[in-house]
Amino acid sequence: MTVTRYGQITTHAADGSTHYSYLHRGANGLTLWAAGHHVPGAVDVAPTSATRLAAQIRTVRALGIGSIFVKATRNEAWRLALMGYDSPIHAIMPHETSGQTLPPSLSRYPTVQALMRTPTGRAWVERYLATPGLSFDPRTGSSSVQAFSLYLRTHPSS
Repeated sequence: MTVTRYGQITTHAADGSTHYSYLHRGANGLTLWAAGHHVPGAVDVAPTSATRLAAQIRTVRALGIGSIFVKATRNEAWRLALMGYDSPIHAIMPHETSGQTLPPSLSRYPTVQALMRTPTGRAWVERYLATPGLSFDPRTGSSSVQAFSLYLRTHPSS
C-alpha cells in the first residue's frame, strides 16, 4: 500500500470486533492514528486499554511505523499520559489544558511525559489535561515505552 497523505484501515477480528485506524504520512514518516475499536453488543474499547496499546505497539513495530496517535477525551487523557502518550506542551496549551498555562515552576518541562516525571507536574497534568491529541513513540527504550512498562507493572489488571 502507498500512503500519500491518509490511508484508512479497517480490520475485522474473528470475534466480530472491528478496529478503525488511519495511516498518516507526515513530516516525520508514518503515524498510526488509532480511531476506534468496536465490539458488537458492548461498549467500544477505549484507547486506554493496555491490551489494545500493546497490540498496536507490536503492529507498528512490525510495519516500521514511527508513532501512534490518538485524540483523547478529558476522561481518557490522564490514563493515556500514565501509559506513555505524550505531546509537546506548546502544542496543547492552553486550548487542551482547560485554559491553563504552566506555572513558572513547571515551565522548563517541554512535554507531557517530562511533567509526568515530577509530583507537581503529574498533579498539573491530572488536573488540567483536557482533550489533547497525544502520540506514543513505539521505539524500544523511548520515554513512551518506559512509561508504558511502568504502567503495566503498577496496573497489572489493565
